[in-house]
Amino acid sequence: TIDDNPICRGTCTTIRADVTGGDSTKYVYTWTPASLSGAGPIIICPGLTTEYKLVVSDGTSVPGRDSVTLNVVDPPTAQNDTTVCISAAAFNLTASPLGGTWSGPGIINAANGTFDPGVAGGGGKWIYYTISGCYDSVRVTVRNIWAGFPEAACPGAPAFQLFGFPAGGTWSGAHVTLAGMFSAPITPGTYTVTYTWNGCSANKDVEVAAIEITGKPDSICRSLDSVNILFTPYGGRWSGSGITNSYLGTFKPSSSGTGL
Repeated sequence: TIDDNPICRGTCTTIRADVTGGDSTKYVYTWTPASLSGAGPIIICPGLTTEYKLVVSDGTSVPGRDSVTLNVVDPPTAQNDTTVCISAAAFNLTASPLGGTWSGPGIINAANGTFDPGVAGGGGKWIYYTISGCYDSVRVTVRNIWAGFPEAACPGAPAFQLFGFPAGGTWSGAHVTLAGMFSAPITPGTYTVTYTWNGCSANKDVEVAAIEITGKPDSICRSLDSVNILFTPYGGRWSGSGITNSYLGTFKPSSSGTGL
């Protein structure tokens, strides 16, 4: 019996003899290749496909014979390491020979090796290609870029700074400088700007409109849980007593105290 078959070239496995009948106290094991001895388990590390033959005798019974072939296969070769943007479309990794399976973060089709950067997330990801018990790996580095939350401004408001991640990129689009200073026009509307860093880009919207509070409670019980103040446009920042989320306008009565 061989524990693993096939095996990758350069690796090892074990072989053992499972014998019944006759006088087990007198068993004599004759292997081919002759370098093997005993019942095992015996560690074997062939460099190529090898047939192992065994004759077992107890000196009285008819000798038992058996053989097994251990297939040795070359490990697969995966493509070179690569770097992609997190916003890039899903794509197929490559390896040879064909017919194996892929695994690792971001793999959405194991047979085709389809890698989705958005699913994998930012950073370095080790992806494995396995066939016939052998494997190779490829490291995919996903460049994570983010243009930040949507912003809002009143028509004609003073210029303000946009921020992207990682720092050091450039901005493009209507009413924005390369350094990210956005000057709100007097014409209301939604303006899409783009942040580019290291060959990757991400978009976000800046909505220019007058502020309108669409849901404003006149009074609220202090014992109530947090509530979100309804408003447009999104992208501004709330401040004041009881505000626990400046982006969503979340108000917590117990944090504000009583009164106006």
